[in-house]
Parts: sequence; C-alpha cells; structure tokens
Amino acid sequence: MKREDFIEITKVHIDTCKKIAEYKTCEKVDCCDCPFSLINSNNDRNGYCHKRIEPAEKFLELFEKDFMQPSAITVPTQKPRYSLIPTHILESVADLLTKGAEKHTNMEDGTVDKDKYIDKLYRHLHGYRTKGVDHEYGHSHLVHLICDAIILLSKED
Repeated sequence: MKREDFIEITKVHIDTCKKIAEYKTCEKVDCCDCPFSLINSNNDRNGYCHKRIEPAEKFLELFEKDFMQPSAITVPTQKPRYSLIPTHILESVADLLTKGAEKHTNMEDGTVDKDKYIDKLYRHLHGYRTKGVDHEYGHSHLVHLICDAIILLSKED
C-alpha cells in the first residue's frame, strides 16, 4: 500500500479507518467515506478488500502521521486575496452596475424587489446558455448574472 494507490487521503478517510479498526468491521461506516472505495482507488484496490481490518490498520499506520504534521494542516489566510478576482471581470461588473444605477433609480435607495432580481438572474443564465452576450450593454449575460447576485446579496440581512 502506497500513496499513489489513492486519489486522495482525507481526515474523513483517517477517521473511517479508525472506526473500522475499532469495530473490527466496516458495517458501521459509509462506503463513500472509505479510502478503499472504488471511487478513491487508482488501481482497483490493489488487492485490498474493503471488508478486511488489516488494510484499515495499515492505512492508519502509513498515513495518519501525515495529518499530525503541521504542514499537512491548511490554515486559511485571514486576509481576502482580491488579486484572485480577474480585473477585466471586476471592471465589467463595475461598468454594468454603474449603468444599471443610472437606469434603475431604485438600486441606490434600497427598494429592490428580490423576486424581480431573482427572475432577472435566471433570465441572464438562460441568455448565457443561448446567446452569450447581452446586446443592450455588450456584456456577457454572466456579468449581468453576477450583478444581479451582488444586488441580492447586498439586500440580505
């Protein structure tokens, strides 16, 4: 058994193997959480039967230490990475929100009808799937969809 035998090794897999080893059966765990399931195996389980205890114990012996290392734990950074927002999309969204504020005065005074914007969001999703670009403003329907979602999010409590 080696790392390459598995598509991924997660904390859930570690916990599942602990349960299999403790209960001496896999009947009390979800198969989808088992590292030996077919969806997680790169080589047809390499002869390891998911009904046996030994593979679970071997799995723990080999891989549990990986989750005990500080480097294995991913800590999210505290600061948002605005650089991940593509500039051209941000510019398109700002341009469309500006044009929308000029056309729809209710955007600034806070009297937004949520159902209306949900309907618009779905229309732009459909427009994206069938047309791609809104010819009135020249932006992708996805930019309109993003703007509608932003407006809805801004009105959430």
